[in-house]
Parts: sequence; C-alpha cells; structure tokens
Amino acid sequence: QDVDRRIQIASTAKHVDLPQVARPAGIPDTWPEHVKMMFDLQVLAYQADLTRVGTFMIAKESSLMTFPHLNISMQHHEASHHNYEQEKLDILHRININQSELFAYYLDKLDGVKEASGSMLDNSIMFFGSTLSNPTVHSQRNLPVMLAGGAAGRLNTGRYVRYDGDTTPLSNMHMTVLDKLGVPTDKVGNSTGPLKLDRLSV
Repeated sequence: QDVDRRIQIASTAKHVDLPQVARPAGIPDTWPEHVKMMFDLQVLAYQADLTRVGTFMIAKESSLMTFPHLNISMQHHEASHHNYEQEKLDILHRININQSELFAYYLDKLDGVKEASGSMLDNSIMFFGSTLSNPTVHSQRNLPVMLAGGAAGRLNTGRYVRYDGDTTPLSNMHMTVLDKLGVPTDKVGNSTGPLKLDRLSV
C-alpha cells in the first residue's frame, strides 16, 4: 500500500519547468578552427588549474582526412605513403606546414598567459611530433620532434639537437621531459637514459 500511495503522489506531482537552453552549434565547420578550439580549451584548463598535463592527437593514425582549406582533396594517408612521388611529397609538405602553424598558434596562446615568473609557455614543456619519420616505409628512425617551453628555467631553448636514431629510443625524450618537469623516473618503456639537451648539434 505504501508503494501504491507513493506512485499516486508521484503521478500527480507538478513537474518543474526546465529552463530554455539553446542547443550548442556543434564543432566548427573547418578542421583548423576545430583544432584551435581544442587548443584554446587546453589553455583554459591550465589557467583554471583543472589539469597540468594534456595530450592531443590532431588526427588519427592512417588518417583519411582531406584538407579543403588548403585545396587538397587527396587523403592524408595517401599523401603520406608518397613512394617518393613529387606531387604527393609537395602535398604532404603543405599539410606538415599547416599542422606546424596550428601548433605555433597553441604556443602563442600559452605565451600570452602571463604568470609571476614569465609566461605559461616559459613554465611548461610542450612536445610536438609524429610517430613516423618516413611514412612511405613506416620508418620510426630519426623522428623529427620538438620541445617548446622553458620548464621554469630547466630547459634551454633555441637549440637543434640530433641523436642517432638507431640507438636512441624516443622514450629517452619522455624520460627527460619528466625529469625537467620535476618528476624523475628511472625508466620509461624501453628508455636507456635521459637525453643531454644542453648541447648544440647539427
């Protein structure tokens, strides 16, 4: 009987009117604007101290994206497996430049946030790179990667450093980044030791 009574009360109760909320417009129409929005959200999250670590893959592996904003109709995956054909190499070059420009936008946003000891970029480390150096042969040797930011004075900037791709695992870079961020560890994956980032090499 108690259950019946509660059901009757619930069925006659007046529902509270919900406020009218406009439906979000959704993701931006263009890929670059979508990427920029995601970068903006990351910067806001850092500013609000909601997180101090973020990762962002701007395109999935084997991406079938096209780039209409660059007047490129060829899919990224096809261009990356260029087989040394000049047309595909030129397209891949344009895509790489565009992705680097978007990363530069992110760095500018971080640099624009002023903190007591410099900018947010000065107090951060941002890692930018890819999983392949020569996609046409799926090579993971001599990966071109970038570290940006000063890690609160613990990272020297403005340097080009080259390591032997056959004997230096990328995990050495991850181990080094952790150390520069004040989270030292003895090993990361197949790492063999931290990198020496204080030397200039060509």
